[in-house]
Amino acid sequence: MRSEEEKGKRLAEKYGILMTKEMEVDRMCDLSQIFIDKGMEKGLVLGES
Repeated sequence: MRSEEEKGKRLAEKYGILMTKEMEVDRMCDLSQIFIDKGMEKGLVLGES
């Protein structure tokens, strides 16, 4: 398992997400909401076709 520091570094390098302790939970919730929204959009498009 990776340390918190390694995880933060990887998020910053790969996704451009700079993490602080205060932002961590809010950011991850925002990120998961983006995935949910995109999945819903894709599902609606597939359902309509």
